[in-house]
Amino acid sequence: RLPDPSMAETVTARLLPAQSAKGNTVRAWYTIRPDIQKLLQLNDVSTGITIFIIFIVATLGVVNTMLMAVFERTREIGMLRAIGMSSRRIISLILAESFLLVLFASAVGTVIGLWLDWHLVEHGLDLRNYTEGFSIGGLGIEPVIYGAITLRGVVVPTLVLSTCCVLASLYPATRAARLKPAIGMRET
Repeated sequence: RLPDPSMAETVTARLLPAQSAKGNTVRAWYTIRPDIQKLLQLNDVSTGITIFIIFIVATLGVVNTMLMAVFERTREIGMLRAIGMSSRRIISLILAESFLLVLFASAVGTVIGLWLDWHLVEHGLDLRNYTEGFSIGGLGIEPVIYGAITLRGVVVPTLVLSTCCVLASLYPATRAARLKPAIGMRET
């Protein structure tokens, strides 16, 4: 038993010479149960696809929000263009606004997510009302599922989603930068 399944290969290689001399067999868990390893790999792939879809939806939400912000401020943007603000500065202004919104939302989302994760680590998700436990390939699964908080699980999604959202605001920013001053000021 190891705290991390990825340590199996290293520990097996270290134990093999001494245990083989004693006539014992040493094998890693994935050698004994390759079906469980395939199941875990399938779970990783399906989780990745789900996260990708969530990121796409969130990015489209940011594009929609920033486009609405640009449409609502067409007159103001037209006025800024009329008094001489460059397209580059308009883009910088909208990107800065998007960055600040993403920064605030990331902080709030991370705090709420960590609180929910902490709750899963401490109490778990109790499924005993629905099942008494189950077995996958002879491996018993408890009916209470516990969470784990890892640096990778917190930082990577936050950085990837934040980057996607800031990049998604480039389209509304360039649209605002192309606005002709006379057309923008004419909008009501």
